[in-house]
Amino acid sequence: MTSGGQLNVFGVDLTYLYARAELGVQQLIWGDEAGLYGWLGDPVETRAVEEIEADAEALQIDEEDLLAVLVPADQCLISRFQLPAEAEVFLAEAVANHVYEKSPFTSDDVVWGYIVNDRIDCALQVSVAILSRSSASGIVSRISEAVRPRKAAIELWAKDGDMHVPIFDFSCDLRRAKYFKKLRSLVLSVLLGAAGTLLLLAVPTVWLTQTATQYDDLLVDTQRRVAPVVEMREQMMSLQDKKRVAAEYFAGTQHYAPWLHKLASLTPDSAHLNRLSLQARTLTISGMADNAADYQATLASAGVFAELRAPSAFTRDRRSNRERFTLSMTLQAEAFQ
Repeated sequence: MTSGGQLNVFGVDLTYLYARAELGVQQLIWGDEAGLYGWLGDPVETRAVEEIEADAEALQIDEEDLLAVLVPADQCLISRFQLPAEAEVFLAEAVANHVYEKSPFTSDDVVWGYIVNDRIDCALQVSVAILSRSSASGIVSRISEAVRPRKAAIELWAKDGDMHVPIFDFSCDLRRAKYFKKLRSLVLSVLLGAAGTLLLLAVPTVWLTQTATQYDDLLVDTQRRVAPVVEMREQMMSLQDKKRVAAEYFAGTQHYAPWLHKLASLTPDSAHLNRLSLQARTLTISGMADNAADYQATLASAGVFAELRAPSAFTRDRRSNRERFTLSMTLQAEAFQ
């Protein structure tokens, strides 16, 4: 909210900050610091009143032309003063006070203009042009009469050395309009260039995004189709692991099937086995036979068993009239190689 000419927000005076921001914008657009106006603005080419009147017939003038008229030195007062750079936000007020102090004209009959012609040691060197309003109006009337019936935009300038000082009340809006037109064209070109650059940068991004999406869909579909294969592969790997564990477990054991088959083939029908035990490579059998000694001899002659012996004597069973036997032997792997 505003109060007493000040801008306050929650009790904080923002007038100075606003003035600084406004000054920054003005310097960017009109000042020499940024160089935009010097680059895009039309150069000031002033002509003396007498020169325009003498060459009025030869002047090529239309409504889009500017006539920058130089105020005669004897009708203009040039004054200079310094101002601290920190006070530049109040430059207009300082110039107005300076004009009222130095002007030989009444307050109703004075016009002026100013320009910052130099910045030295944190101070502004300001040139102020002061002249009578009636004199300025007379100059404009003389120029308008000289170029009649042609219409031209007339503006007044004063000169301080090599610097041109505009007279604000007699400055022309056409110069500003031309400058803003070029500035708008420049800004539009920059924006279009930036938009084109962003578009060029966005095209690969969009393409890569679409390609990545397609690849993701393809990956999902591939994973769905190979899921049974992956499951079967995992089952095969599990079976291979089990086979490996089983092979490691049975690596130290003997394959007894060939010996047992051989023992069965060597055992006659008249003998039968009651008990069989295996400890490492030692086989112990117990049973009954018609002649236990003949059975022992048959096993010994087969050449499959080594260290064949009878741990105990053969005894005859009275009920079956057969001999009971117990035989112990060592299995020979070489016999089956």
